[in-house]
Amino acid sequence: MILNSSETSSSVVKPACPGDLSPRNLLIGLLLLMSSLYFLMARESYQDDFRCYYLAALTTHDHLDPYVNHVDLDEKYADAVWLRPNSRFVYPPTAIFFIYPFIKLPYAYAKVAFGATMILLMIGVLVALYSRYQRLMPVILVLFLSLPMLSNIDNGQIDILILALIVAAFYLEDGWLAGVCLGLAIAAKAAPILCVGWFLLDRRWRTSIWSLVTSGGLTAVAVALWGFGRYREFLHQLLSSQHWDGTKLVHEFKTISLVDHKFVLVGKATYAYAHLWYGGPQNPLAPLGRLVPVVGLGLLAAYTFWIMKTERGRSLSRAASFFGFVVVSLFVNSLLWTMGLILCFPLLLELVNASKTPARTALILLTPMFLPFQAVIERRFLVWVIAVAICLWLEVKGRGKKIAEAVA
Repeated sequence: MILNSSETSSSVVKPACPGDLSPRNLLIGLLLLMSSLYFLMARESYQDDFRCYYLAALTTHDHLDPYVNHVDLDEKYADAVWLRPNSRFVYPPTAIFFIYPFIKLPYAYAKVAFGATMILLMIGVLVALYSRYQRLMPVILVLFLSLPMLSNIDNGQIDILILALIVAAFYLEDGWLAGVCLGLAIAAKAAPILCVGWFLLDRRWRTSIWSLVTSGGLTAVAVALWGFGRYREFLHQLLSSQHWDGTKLVHEFKTISLVDHKFVLVGKATYAYAHLWYGGPQNPLAPLGRLVPVVGLGLLAAYTFWIMKTERGRSLSRAASFFGFVVVSLFVNSLLWTMGLILCFPLLLELVNASKTPARTALILLTPMFLPFQAVIERRFLVWVIAVAICLWLEVKGRGKKIAEAVA
């Protein structure tokens, strides 16, 4: 340490004491403390979405087709939700690579390990965002307890991993590491491939190229292992999943009991920790059916035109531009559920941080994240987008053609 000339040897810095806890460490401690709720949820909830990932990896390991329901072969293949010839696995075959390590454990333990992984990942994401939005610690803590976060852990979804990879791809320098992060996100779910468009617009060529190389390389490995037929099934499954008829399997579970040192699922009611609170599909375009992706791409094209060709669009900060692109991309997803709204977190922080009235902006943007299903039915994302529009309008009200400082 370099001391000023006026300092003496007696001014040596003393070791930090517990009372000198830094805000960052305080945030980490509070997040870990609140995460006890999620660890309990991961242990108690059935995590039916993780179940479909787990079964896809398990059936693939057993040389079976992950896109087919194999409950007739063995009870261990029971999906516990759907009664139809195909399974609920509607993700690219490369998604299985992310789940393989968990099938080494019995399901009762695998879902806890997966949930713990997602919880710690989210803590890492929020701490990383805190380094850029340091005055927003209360907002970050509230986001950690929001319904999208609850739904991710309760359902056992992989969106937190997608968020972590996308945030890393954006904030890392243009290069192979950022590209690998985005490529892994594309391999986990196909939708993040839309983000390549923004990186190309931003002239981040290395990130764009390496993302395609990474996802393409994993796709080549999947094809070599399982053949092109798996990708035909993936596309068919993706389309047919939009027309679920509502039937369910008789294997519906309520509680987890410990019998002979093994976890056993028993009961008849669907086990869910918070399902009644956060509701169903969230894409407001859902009534359009098969037209959803087309109309969603149209909205994304309109947003892209706006950020490229208009004065206010070009005035957006890079973070607002990119994370806004991610949010608009959600309209393309026919199967957008509440847990997908976790991708709105970075844009929410950006808007609050840039606002001249951060408390009011935070209140408006956070409220939809906590409204129960009974209040918003299946329109939380729509309500949130309207809230964003309200915040932007309030920021530019009365300023004519001046740059919208809320996102400048």
